[in-house]
Amino acid sequence: MNYRFFWSILTMSLFLMACSTTTNTNPTQIIGTDEWHLTQLNGTVITTPVVTMQLTDTTIGGQGFCNSYHGPLTIAGNTITLDNLASTRKMCVEDGVMQQEQAYFAALTATTHVALSGTQLHLLDASNTVVLVFEK
Repeated sequence: MNYRFFWSILTMSLFLMACSTTTNTNPTQIIGTDEWHLTQLNGTVITTPVVTMQLTDTTIGGQGFCNSYHGPLTIAGNTITLDNLASTRKMCVEDGVMQQEQAYFAALTATTHVALSGTQLHLLDASNTVVLVFEK
């Protein structure tokens, strides 16, 4: 076997995989009874606490890092708007939890597009940066 050919094919394959982008999804495809569980916030892996999100035709709701939340959801074409969120007002004393929750709510309200990739849901901001990743 020609090793030079093998390494060329391997390098090209890795390059093409690295250049692939997440394709935006029509937001209506994520509406339903499914509960999504947060796995990444601004690139940081989240394992605990369990942060959830559920979407209906017109609302978003779930459990944040400390407080439950809800708010309106607006879909226009391929864009999604999640703003004017309301939440309970519990104060969580664990180190950094309130900062994580504020970052989570900020990422939700920055979301303009969504993309599905297998069982993962990516929420993207206006510059197509993935700000949140959820799984079913």
